[in-house]
Formats: sequence, structure tokens, C-alpha cells
Amino acid sequence: MRAKKTQAIAHRGYKAIYPENTMLSFKGAVEAGAHAIETDLHLTRDGVVVISHDATLKRCFGVDRKIIDCDWEEIKTLRTLKEPGQPMPTLREVVEYLATSELEAKGVWLLLDIKIDSPADDIMRLTAETISKVHEGTEYWGGRIVLGCWTLKYLPVSERIHHIGYSIPYAQQFLDHQDVGVNMFWPVMQTAAGKAFLEELKDAGRSVFVWNINNDAGMKWAIANEYIDGVCTDDPVKFLKYVTPDNI
Repeated sequence: MRAKKTQAIAHRGYKAIYPENTMLSFKGAVEAGAHAIETDLHLTRDGVVVISHDATLKRCFGVDRKIIDCDWEEIKTLRTLKEPGQPMPTLREVVEYLATSELEAKGVWLLLDIKIDSPADDIMRLTAETISKVHEGTEYWGGRIVLGCWTLKYLPVSERIHHIGYSIPYAQQFLDHQDVGVNMFWPVMQTAAGKAFLEELKDAGRSVFVWNINNDAGMKWAIANEYIDGVCTDDPVKFLKYVTPDNI
């Protein structure tokens, strides 16, 4: 085993136990020992940056409407179908939690998945404004907030990002841009092309995450792989039990 740490990135929080993308799920992940929280951003009709994987409210809240077609005043009254019923958080709530002394001391960081159905300029501007209202300055946040994007269109409006994707040829285009890491669908990285791409990324000094690993074999593979820095998982407790002292 290598001495380099493999970080547990809690996918939508502690999704295996709690309603996904809720403050309860995020706090549960931190209590479980996760190094980071991965979550998803959408915009409401009135420009509030909210936390949701889906563009609609149906799967998690039972309301067949798009988030972009609803105002925050309406959305904040909803509760998750999964018990215990939880409200949808705003990005500001999550960032305020990240800024607490407890999480600052632990070094917990945030991976934000910017959904492709949101206008790039609007969501990036409003995300930056939201973060700066909690605490200004990139020096304060350092590496504690990482933006994840699916397409090249976000590069002109962001400084520190990780490309999220399935396609190695598409992901390779991001190597033309400095300081861009990747967060790749993990089975792709087990192929011959994936192994070669991992070496290419490390030669370029890029950070590498993989998603979304929930089975034992996948977790063991990722922890043993010297090129992988972090793993997105629904179950950080299960993942961390495979992390040996050499990896911590």
C-alpha cells in the first residue's frame, strides 16, 4: 500500500443512510469521517442557488416541476419523500456550514457539481456571489471549494475546476488548461485507455477523483491505485473501513 491518502468524498452527503443532498446527509457524512462533501447546484426562477441533483422536484420531493420554474419561497416549504423528511438546502447554508470552526479544523472541503442545464454565466456568477457573502477571498477558501463541470463552456468563468465525465477523449481536452483536474466514472478508468489516461494525468500533475464507487471491489481498487486522490461514494463509512493506516 502507498503512503498517499485516498480521500472519502461523500456523494450527495451520506446518501446510503440519509435523504440525499440535505444538511442531515452532509452532517452525517462529516460525522462519519468523510474528507469532503460532493453536491449539486441548480438555480431557482428567482436566482437562488440550491442543492439538488435532479433538475426537477419529482424524485426527491414528489412535485412534478422543474426547479428553474419555481421560486425559492415555494421550494423551501417542501420536504423529501425519504424519511426523515428534510428541506432542500441553499448553497449558502452549505457554505456557512463549511465555514464553521469545526469543519475548518477538520479541513473538510466541498466539491460542487455544476449541472449543465443551468446557464453557465448565471450559475457561476451567483455561486461566486453566494460564497463571497459568507466569506470573501480565495485565500480564505483555498482548496476547500472545488467546482466540478461537465463541459468546456465553464472554463472561461472559473479558475479551479474538475471536469466530471465518462469520456476519456473529451476529458483529455481539459489537459490543455492549467490546474484542471478530473472526476471520472470509475469503470472507464479500469480500461487500458483509462490506465494510460491516469498516467497522463499524473505526469501533468493533475488531481484525479473517481465516481461513484459503492462496492467492495471498486473501493479496494481505488485505494490501492497510486494515481487516484479521492473517491466519490454514497457510503463513506464503508469506504473508510478499507483505508489502511498507510493511506490516512
